[in-house]
Amino acid sequence: MTTRDPISSYQAFVRDAWGTYTQQILDADPIMKPMLAHHFLSTGKLLRPALTLAFYDCLQGQTALDPDNTSASLTQTAIAIELLHNATLVHDDLQDGDETRRGIPTVWKAFNPYQAINTGSALYFYAQKLLLSIDQPAEVVVRLSQLLSEQTIAIIQGQAAEYTLWDQFPERFEDARAYYIDVVERKTSALFAIPLMSAAIMQQETQETIEGLHGVAAPLGALFQIQDDILDLYGEKGRGSAGNDIAEGKPSLLVLHFLHHADKEDAKRLKALLTQPREECAQEDIDWAIDAIRDAGSLAYCLEALQTLHQKAHAQCTQLHFKQENHLNSLLDQLVEKILQPIQHLLG
Repeated sequence: MTTRDPISSYQAFVRDAWGTYTQQILDADPIMKPMLAHHFLSTGKLLRPALTLAFYDCLQGQTALDPDNTSASLTQTAIAIELLHNATLVHDDLQDGDETRRGIPTVWKAFNPYQAINTGSALYFYAQKLLLSIDQPAEVVVRLSQLLSEQTIAIIQGQAAEYTLWDQFPERFEDARAYYIDVVERKTSALFAIPLMSAAIMQQETQETIEGLHGVAAPLGALFQIQDDILDLYGEKGRGSAGNDIAEGKPSLLVLHFLHHADKEDAKRLKALLTQPREECAQEDIDWAIDAIRDAGSLAYCLEALQTLHQKAHAQCTQLHFKQENHLNSLLDQLVEKILQPIQHLLG
């Protein structure tokens, strides 16, 4: 661990716990084991469970991980959050038609769509099962379980709303941007709200504070999603090739800005590309779109939006009047730096 990147120590701690708990799931479920074991072959960054632990310590005034003082209940809560995250990934891969994730075939591709649905559903309920088993007062356990369910519904709503944009495409960019932010604050910000709010619940913070943390998570989730959209076009996302989001017809902020600001003929060409079947999208057309989006200034616009969202997260944090506000602001900076690392080459 270094003082520059303390989140890494939490990620390393969670990685060990993740291996333990996922093995317990595999040992207890011979029916789902083939699909779950395949999905568990590749572990992600574990950013969300690490954030759960780090924010909990932050509320206590700690600025670094102390494994000896990290309770089993807190660790289980963090793992439950990551199980939920993985549930959304399995279903997301199926809906988007992605054939690889983190360099390995996705569950639906390795098995079939039906087993991907089963696997994602199983992961959600394993998350709830683990959460309900923690050694905490009943009121705390119920609140954590309710939070997980409520935010899962928000994720589903965001995912569903994303698929309706082309049916009611806004004429004004401001309206399109507002629609995009509403979608990502549901489907992406929820997975930042759960870690922050769960830690606060376990610290028995006031309900006003717990709810206020959703306001901190909202810009963090939007920032993460915009970064992820940029990475798909201008970085390495482990999905086989650049521009998968364009082939999927995904209405990213990059795309929405381009469609409202580019030359009419270019905008028409991109919209046609976005709305045609994925299997009909030629890589040369996707490559054209990647270059055109950059040349039209849409990439620069989104990079600037990242800075604005970072500042907004800080502003929301200040409104909560935490005793440990300095620690929390430092944690937010470390988290944003971690999120933006994959596109650092674009930030200068």
